[in-house]
Amino acid sequence: MNLGKGLTKEKYAMYGDGIPFLVETEPVVNITGELYMVDQTTFEILDILEGHPKWYKRKQVDIVVDGLEHKAWVYFNDKQGKLIKTGNYADYQRRV
Repeated sequence: MNLGKGLTKEKYAMYGDGIPFLVETEPVVNITGELYMVDQTTFEILDILEGHPKWYKRKQVDIVVDGLEHKAWVYFNDKQGKLIKTGNYADYQRRV
């Protein structure tokens, strides 16, 4: 179930190199994304898809959607590619 578009409460860096890389240790901008509620099976499939914990590392963060704060899982990795200054991966995709 799509809960809507939101922003991370804290600032992070987003890099693009064909796929997005969120970097937890660089407070650049609030990251734009969509928030979904998923069942346990889907959650486990997402972990496999994202290569958690060897490739991306999942961490719970606060996301604000329509003024409401939610706890959500986000996948972080190391810096790779070009900094996406807006924190919106769609901006990177338009340039590629």
